[in-house]
Amino acid sequence: MKILESQNAVLTNFEVYQHLLNEQYKFKDHERRKKVPRNVQTIVKEVLEYLKTSPNPFSQQPITYNGFTINRLVDRLHNYDLTKGEMIMILNVRPENLAILSSCIEDFMTRFTEDQQQEIQTIIEEVLGPFPVREHAEEGEEAA
Repeated sequence: MKILESQNAVLTNFEVYQHLLNEQYKFKDHERRKKVPRNVQTIVKEVLEYLKTSPNPFSQQPITYNGFTINRLVDRLHNYDLTKGEMIMILNVRPENLAILSSCIEDFMTRFTEDQQQEIQTIIEEVLGPFPVREHAEEGEEAA
């Protein structure tokens, strides 16, 4: 394998996840499995396992991301003048509240009004899906 252009594009975790799932599917072919080094199979398996652990967006079943998610999110947030890096952070982190969202967007509190901040959070939740309520949070509420 030869790298033609390094860092030609930045991938989201979803794109990496999809690619690794495709590679894992290819490993099921017995002839192909012989040609792929064992450590590559291990790396693919471990990265997929990591991406499926909480709080990663892919830990939720069913996964709320699909092939159209990235385009839909970019279209819905285009009025807010977010950079490519900020969009990738939003897709990778899937912020569940404004505090986490502010860590994904530079100068979030000064660039946007409170209404705009809430609108951005709402759009993210609509497109990427809400995070499920955590079990330990539910237990704490029941005790109160």
